[in-house]
Amino acid sequence: MKFSQKLAASVDRTTSIGARPPISAADTERLLIKATGPDGLTDDEIIELLNGLDDPANARRVTDFSRGYARPRDREVLLLPPLYISSICENRCAYCDFSGSGGVRLSAEEFSREIDALLGMGYHSIELVSAQDPELFSRLEPFDPEDQRFELAGAVRYVEALKDRIAADGGGMITSNIPPVCTRGFGDLK
Repeated sequence: MKFSQKLAASVDRTTSIGARPPISAADTERLLIKATGPDGLTDDEIIELLNGLDDPANARRVTDFSRGYARPRDREVLLLPPLYISSICENRCAYCDFSGSGGVRLSAEEFSREIDALLGMGYHSIELVSAQDPELFSRLEPFDPEDQRFELAGAVRYVEALKDRIAADGGGMITSNIPPVCTRGFGDLK
């Protein structure tokens, strides 16, 4: 099912919120506990839980339950500067500025200077950002749009360089905002 179809079906289901009696206290507790598990809630269970909030006692249960889950860095804001490694993109998405810009890919020297600048400002948590640059994310053949698989050696070299530099400077965290990758690709990035 395509995302747009799934979204339309989900939006249609939300019309039932408030149309049924609120769920019981026991069902509210059960869904809250299930929501914290590895499988989470189904769309229908989310709607059921939201529907239960019409009962003020259930609303208090949800608030009380959530107090038991502290943020990893309570009352702290994590500033995560993006480090764009490439704006070259093989896609032509109408909504994206990367599509018609021609794009730029950082050389190893440019990338190193950007890392130096961010580390020099005290950042040790950095987000690597890239468009779907065909030199960094080369499609594995045969290519299937439903199971997109890429060779990531081009992108991995940036991750490794940043990892080494952050480790040498006392450690930190790397996140990414890159094209979708398969399970094997996540392993390569890790």
